[in-house]
Amino acid sequence: MISKSISRLGLCLFLLCIASMTLAVEQLNGLSSHTELKKEKFIAALYVTTLTRDAEVALKKSAPMHMEIRILAPKLSKRRFNRMWIEGMAINSSGSTLTKQADNMVKFTRFFKNHLIAGDIIELRNTADEGTLVVLNDVELGNINNPDFFYLLLRTWIGKVPLSSNFRAEILAGGDIDSDLQDRFAGISPSDQRRQQISAWLAPKKRDAVAIAATTAIVSTATISATVPEPESFGTDPKIAAPEIAAPTLAFNPQTEASETASTLTAETDKSESQEDNGEVLTAESLLARQLYISTMLRHAYGYIKYPRKAVQSGREGSVRLSVMVDREGIVKSILPIEESEYKSLNKAARKAIEKASPFPTMPVSIKGDDFEFSMPIVFRLK
Repeated sequence: MISKSISRLGLCLFLLCIASMTLAVEQLNGLSSHTELKKEKFIAALYVTTLTRDAEVALKKSAPMHMEIRILAPKLSKRRFNRMWIEGMAINSSGSTLTKQADNMVKFTRFFKNHLIAGDIIELRNTADEGTLVVLNDVELGNINNPDFFYLLLRTWIGKVPLSSNFRAEILAGGDIDSDLQDRFAGISPSDQRRQQISAWLAPKKRDAVAIAATTAIVSTATISATVPEPESFGTDPKIAAPEIAAPTLAFNPQTEASETASTLTAETDKSESQEDNGEVLTAESLLARQLYISTMLRHAYGYIKYPRKAVQSGREGSVRLSVMVDREGIVKSILPIEESEYKSLNKAARKAIEKASPFPTMPVSIKGDDFEFSMPIVFRLK
């Protein structure tokens, strides 16, 4: 009798273990294709153990889960890739969080030694014992041993201001995914030669005394003591003529271009992509300086946005996202549409706001380079 009870108990425990393992299996929660200048850059995926459409549920700390990016663009520069995260964090995270995670963010950007190409697969795995594990084409680049860092990355996708108006909804699809997009996603993979190239990133390189001294100098500046203020909520004008903006949780308190053809804009973007990988090496201080400047620029620009009266009367709403480049004096050099509304009046109002906002605040001396590029997300929504 006792032996039978023990056997039954053992069987129950075994079944519980099997059930637990089954529940822990990650499922594809959502997919979204990210497009800039009418060109697809990548398809993003979120895998979770429990399917959800709720951002807050997804952001609750639970492992395992992971984010995945499969590159579609012929080339995506490492600087542009890193800027996507830096900018998204500046918009969706608090100042205190960014300060705490600055060193981790610098470490994350240094995992990517060169540009990304079509077929590359980036995995950002949330693990219980290793923090955030970064994998490129099945090659482990390293890990960020911090339990909060993964959610800082995830918030750039499903936070208040995601990469585009549809991006968050598609990532939070709760498993309801377009089959054609899923087939395209599954068909993206790197070549064996590309995997070998990525493995070579991890190979030790000989460095001379000058290079070692330079690296030491960079590391020595990575510890910061400046206290960054908490974000302030964005107020909205009660007048109907002003848009209700999906205002980002800003992390800090801080000449009009001629019209060009789409082919010209694309050519200029491709040219800048080829030059971006030679940009400055980020430190914790320079990274925070960039995020501070992004917040300052957004605060400045939002003050110039006007909701077109005819759009209000017609009940038109929409989302616009612009890429804005300024010189060191804050003069606008270019305005490129990343995402446009279906209504021309809203697109025109967004562009006009940037033109009126020029000149923007001057670039801080702590930021290197002759110009600065940032994204301006605007949501026109009627109250």
